[in-house]
Amino acid sequence: MQDASEIWTKVSAVLKETKEISSLAYTTWLASIKPALFRSDCLYLVVPSALHRNHIVGNSNYKIYINTALNMVTGKECSVELILEGELKDVMQSAVQPNKWPMLNDKYTFETFVIGPSNQFAQAAALSVAEAPATQNNPLFIYGGVGLGKTHLMHAIGNYVLEQNPAVRVLYTTCEKYTNEYIDSIPKNRVAAFREHYRNNVDILMIDDIQFLTRKERIQEEFFHNINELVSANKQIIITSDRPPRDIATLEDRLRSRFEGGLIVDITPPDLETRVAILRLKAEAFGALMDNELLFYIAERASDNVRELEGSLKRVIAYSSIMGQEITFELVSEALKDYNAVQQRTLTVDKIMETVAEYYGVEVEELTGKKRDAAIVMPRHIAMYLCREHTDLSFPRIGDEFGGRDHSTVINGIGKIHQALKTDPKIKTYVEDIERRLQGV
Repeated sequence: MQDASEIWTKVSAVLKETKEISSLAYTTWLASIKPALFRSDCLYLVVPSALHRNHIVGNSNYKIYINTALNMVTGKECSVELILEGELKDVMQSAVQPNKWPMLNDKYTFETFVIGPSNQFAQAAALSVAEAPATQNNPLFIYGGVGLGKTHLMHAIGNYVLEQNPAVRVLYTTCEKYTNEYIDSIPKNRVAAFREHYRNNVDILMIDDIQFLTRKERIQEEFFHNINELVSANKQIIITSDRPPRDIATLEDRLRSRFEGGLIVDITPPDLETRVAILRLKAEAFGALMDNELLFYIAERASDNVRELEGSLKRVIAYSSIMGQEITFELVSEALKDYNAVQQRTLTVDKIMETVAEYYGVEVEELTGKKRDAAIVMPRHIAMYLCREHTDLSFPRIGDEFGGRDHSTVINGIGKIHQALKTDPKIKTYVEDIERRLQGV
């Protein structure tokens, strides 16, 4: 983790390059600032006098520039507090406390979740669970694409419950962490301790990204009994996934049935108006004043992935600050030109499968199914190869996407394509054609 001095050094370097801040202004107002503390995504800076603080906060845009540079340096939404030397002791002792519940992101609340047609039902279901855990909708299963707000809603439930009653035992984890902890507990003879942690010491269990649950029978059996015991004991379970239970190939039928016995809600990509509302909320948090026309202009050109949407806004604000220019339509277009090109090149497994299936005239279900005809096996191997080349998925996770195949099967199939690319001009041509289609060339 970066400390305050390291962060301020980087922020200062950005401020020195900001055209709106002259060398004289930097020397007069900013050079004397000293970093004090970076905690809970807030950078505390000591200024030499109240005059400095009043000018930086009230009579100039310097605080906005500082905040923008800080967000750019840290890669996340942060805040800035300016304090005097005499206030430092109080800040260190009381004003800056760690998050009360470290496992949860305290910025993920129902108040900061922007509601639209794409997520309204999911938000309402999450709020109902938060207000009355384990009375209905148990388990709550939230699914949707990457960066659409599943984890936000999950954390919002935890934060809401703990605000109402800090004694409630809320446990958030990822599916990968749960799986690894169970595997590690076996050789250490700590399975009993693992079960105590996940069954007896929890009132609300939240597990993110259940689609990564390994297909190994022993782990699925453990997880199934874990869920059964919690539900029987009137404990709330909340699950997220990138797809509904019926589409998770690695799930055993009994687990799928258990999930489907609760409430399943989905989050779809936000429409234009919702994207604008998200941008407005984020812009206010960054201290940037932007009219609706500009927000619509950014929303129309940015991804519908909420994280990437926020990234586009950060890029625009940073570009404006560094170049010393007001945010205009021309500046937005220039700032997002290369950024959007990178986003458009980001490929998903679904996109790769659909493109390969269309190219070969087969169905996606055949690529993930059991058929071993030559007409299916070759496209399947090419699709696996492209997933490995153009996504960050591991071999086991690629196997999961292709109907729950073993990672050794994936390695073997990809290896055949690697070899064919060296020796078979036709395969090389096919793969290159498909890659061009994927890139929209």
